[in-house]
Amino acid sequence: MSTSYLRHAGTSIGDYAVENICQVMTGLIHLNLSQCGSITNRSAKSIGMLAQLETLSLEGATAINDVGLGMICNRPKLNLLNITGCNISRKSLMAVIESLDYVCEATHFLGFLIRSSDAKVSVLRNQAEERLHREKNQAVHKLQVSVSV
Repeated sequence: MSTSYLRHAGTSIGDYAVENICQVMTGLIHLNLSQCGSITNRSAKSIGMLAQLETLSLEGATAINDVGLGMICNRPKLNLLNITGCNISRKSLMAVIESLDYVCEATHFLGFLIRSSDAKVSVLRNQAEERLHREKNQAVHKLQVSVSV
């Protein structure tokens, strides 16, 4: 499905519905599940599979905790996350922020937002260059090993 924005804020949507949404609407870019008190880390696991997700609001989802945060924050395109009212420690949030060089802690809600698009592009470019360099070194090492054998 091509819908890029979904808002179910304040509804009684639960984990099963979120799982189905994430399976069907894999191209979601913006997802707002604020004040959906029935969702848990099970929903977080499904949300974590949305590769295109850029903004996510889980404000008031009290059953989502540090484990759920870990499942969500592996998305490289995630620019904004609102977890105000979730059962997530600031320590876990700060660990995620430190691992994502292009985001900073939000000042008006618990969560993070993008520092700037230039910062994100720079970080992603550096990561790609490092990956290419590692792959090149591995290829050279394999070649040296095969020549010496």
